[in-house]
Amino acid sequence: MISIELADKNTCTGCGACAYVCPQEAISLKRDRGGFLFPEIDEKKCIKCGRCLRVCHIENVTKNTRKKAFFGWHKDPVVRENSSSGGLFTALAQTVLALGGVVYGHVVDFDTLYVHCLRADREELLAQMRQSKYVESDITQVFDMLKNDLSEKKLVMFCGTPCQCAALRQQFGFNSNLLLVSFVCHGVGSPKLFREHYSHVCKNKEIKEIRMRDKSFGWHDNSVCIKYKGKHKDYLAHYSIDSYYYCDIALAMYIRDCCYSCKYTDMHASDITISDFWNVINTEYRNLDDNKGISLAVSNTEQGNHYILQLDNAQLRQLDLADCEYAFFENALPDSPYVINKIKRKNEFLDHSEKRGFESATRKYMNQMVLRHLKVAVKKMKRIK
Repeated sequence: MISIELADKNTCTGCGACAYVCPQEAISLKRDRGGFLFPEIDEKKCIKCGRCLRVCHIENVTKNTRKKAFFGWHKDPVVRENSSSGGLFTALAQTVLALGGVVYGHVVDFDTLYVHCLRADREELLAQMRQSKYVESDITQVFDMLKNDLSEKKLVMFCGTPCQCAALRQQFGFNSNLLLVSFVCHGVGSPKLFREHYSHVCKNKEIKEIRMRDKSFGWHDNSVCIKYKGKHKDYLAHYSIDSYYYCDIALAMYIRDCCYSCKYTDMHASDITISDFWNVINTEYRNLDDNKGISLAVSNTEQGNHYILQLDNAQLRQLDLADCEYAFFENALPDSPYVINKIKRKNEFLDHSEKRGFESATRKYMNQMVLRHLKVAVKKMKRIK
């Protein structure tokens, strides 16, 4: 009989595929104290069939090799302005919709402040999918919809984290009707702390829009913007001032455990990888950087390359693959001292947050980081003398 041991807490990505394929509904997803989703097995219901193990992408890692690289932006300046980088997600999504397909992307539920996956069959729904959301998103509710769309031979574009794309690749295989688009990800933040912080910021105001990569200060110096319904003054904070953003992105203080040793930082299982083209300043195209946002698009399969070349709503140029290598790297191993220390610090942060609140925890750890940087700077100055 098969022994059922799901991926451990340090490697599980919370995709929920194991729960979806269980014929006995013996696996359920529970949130841990950070709000991250993890599977639990009811041993009384489990029949040891092994389907959960076969569908787990962590146990069956598949990656593609980068084919070609492009950079550019959406031709519509409004789309570009309202996108996190150059708007190539929207350009791809519009192309898929124009071909009669559907798009799956991620949105914030303004009532619960949870992020989840949404199916879009018309262009009006794309606006709320555009902006980056630096928090874990639940994709379990769309598995049936994805399966139905693919069974009906519809063209389906799914945009998500590299691990989410890997989960769908493992579940649905290589399918000419499934276009997987991943974005370069530096770890998903805590849903619990995301809700706590922005509930504190919003103070019961009705939210109209959340932008975690607003360009009020430009693409290179982005900010968090929350627009409210009614006559309330909008929230606008530079990324270094918004405590959730800074501790999540700059310090990686409370990302999911597996993100510290992600298996997909070097290569992705998707057809296309999109990102900000930060490396533009180091290329011959630096003069094209107008601080309005430039996207990078890397084709990982011939199918991905096919759809990139179909884009007529984007200004695109091909790059040398070497110019996009900055976005990819090999991560540490789960049992490395670096990862163990990061998870230890994260748990200390959660302990402090549970006792004294999120805002108190961020003040403590942000101050510690500032002091550490100052000490390093002083040491460098002494060496120079």
